[in-house]
Amino acid sequence: MTELDANSVNSPGPVSDWEELGRRVFSENVARRAARGRIRPSVFQEKTGNRNLSVDRLTTAGSVGLAAVVEDAKQAAASRQQPPNTFCGWAVVTAEAVISAGCIAEDSPLPNNRYHANIILPDSAMENEDAQWEYATNLARGATWKPCPDI
Repeated sequence: MTELDANSVNSPGPVSDWEELGRRVFSENVARRAARGRIRPSVFQEKTGNRNLSVDRLTTAGSVGLAAVVEDAKQAAASRQQPPNTFCGWAVVTAEAVISAGCIAEDSPLPNNRYHANIILPDSAMENEDAQWEYATNLARGATWKPCPDI
């Protein structure tokens, strides 16, 4: 996070190992499978060349901040395509699992979501689709499903 970012957004601070990090799911098919315990690795994969996976800091947001995170996710879903997608919930991993998978969990608050963070894959995965798939598979293996709450 740059100094400018820190001044413009109230950061909750560094990501702790015990935190739950949620990767947003906008596909009802993926959500149905996740609810049955099968989280697809593709949930944890970005385009080749992008090693940052956007996540929400669910534990840190707590019940008070979670409402704002859900609202941001719903707005993001509505703006993604026509007809709009639906925000279904999160594939959740702990920061400790992220570290065990060889990645980094980094605080990166946004103006519309102070509970935003990134899972950062190693540089070696930047242009390597096979390596990205391997990291995605490892993250998905340890993930659980958290449906969008009725807020």
